[in-house]
Amino acid sequence: MDDKKRTDQIKGLFIDILIILVILGCIVGIVLTIFTRVNTQNVRNQRNFHIDYTVERISANAGSTIEFSDPVWLDGGSQLGTFQTMTLGQAQLILENGEGGFVTEAHPDDNVRSMTGKIYATGILSANNTLLLDGKVEILPGQTLSVHTKYADFVLRIDSVEPAS
Repeated sequence: MDDKKRTDQIKGLFIDILIILVILGCIVGIVLTIFTRVNTQNVRNQRNFHIDYTVERISANAGSTIEFSDPVWLDGGSQLGTFQTMTLGQAQLILENGEGGFVTEAHPDDNVRSMTGKIYATGILSANNTLLLDGKVEILPGQTLSVHTKYADFVLRIDSVEPAS
């Protein structure tokens, strides 16, 4: 009788474990389905954008290492995009004149440059018409970002964000 009771307990335990595994499998399936739908919608909603940027100060050496189609990374790890155009120029200083106004002058160090151009980016247009990278990093005109490329770290200002045609 003890053997029969023990066999029944083992069968009951086996059935309990099987039920728990089926329930866990259903939960995993539901989570994966929801995650896949959200990711599919994000991929489907992604668009291409042109970001106009300005770098006020970058060394001439660092500026010369940047090439067309080089990736630009945010310090947080997300890719901002790739360089589409860039122009190196003489960096400017904004100085206060004696009358309460401001004047611009060329930076005295010839090794300091400014850079302007376009970055090609892919993201989602959010409900408030801002660019979202990776569905979470908001990119806005006027924003200042710390970024890096393979060989250079610098700060750039977002001048405009426009959908690519």
